[in-house]
Amino acid sequence: LDRFIDEKEKQYKNENELMSISFHSDQVCFPLPDQMTPCESLFSSKFTRFIFLMVVFISVASNLTALIITLFRLITSSYNRWSISTVLSSNLALADFISSIYLVLVGMIDIRFNENFYSKTQLWTNSYLCTLAGFIYIFGIQSSIYALTLLTFERFYTILYYFFI
Repeated sequence: LDRFIDEKEKQYKNENELMSISFHSDQVCFPLPDQMTPCESLFSSKFTRFIFLMVVFISVASNLTALIITLFRLITSSYNRWSISTVLSSNLALADFISSIYLVLVGMIDIRFNENFYSKTQLWTNSYLCTLAGFIYIFGIQSSIYALTLLTFERFYTILYYFFI
């Protein structure tokens, strides 16, 4: 078993020592390109970058608007609007806004590194900002899933037991 592990470690080291030449430049790309580490810029074309920035803008604007409207309605209403569905909807808006912050960070990194992303990949993936971005993304997505699940159960309960209340 130890011999097998040693052979696998040697094979892994040999694979990681390989380098790749980018088709778009004369630069040597290390580590080897894969789905998460391209050997070029983060977005392959200006059109893709433009579409991404539009999605980021729409995401931030719509989630922030939903959050502001929900909070404004809660604060200014004359009667009690603190129902379960209102609270869960505001939590969903907040979770989606947190997720859109991740998109803003990715856009900032794309603008910062632009065409040199492949040479700065190790710098980015080992930084605290990358760790923070990953945490923000996972936290936002998980919070959104939990809020949607609870909202679904609340709506199901309301519909099912509407006549018994």
